[in-house]
Amino acid sequence: TFYLKVSPKVAMSRLNKSGMQHEYYETESRLLKVEQSYDWLTSRFPSEFSVINGEQNIERVTEDILAVLEHLKK
Repeated sequence: TFYLKVSPKVAMSRLNKSGMQHEYYETESRLLKVEQSYDWLTSRFPSEFSVINGEQNIERVTEDILAVLEHLKK
């Protein structure tokens, strides 16, 4: 499972820039709770997650995902 880790502040900034209507749960405080839950899950079950820094540019995130997939092929 890939977890693209993005801080609530960055997530809200990206949502605001997209111009799309927000869902009811897309507030910084709710996203913080989601982030905390995923952080707990990834610390509790580290072998089940590949944590990717989602605050990087799209190209770098793609490279990181492909690197994990390549490693799994071996």
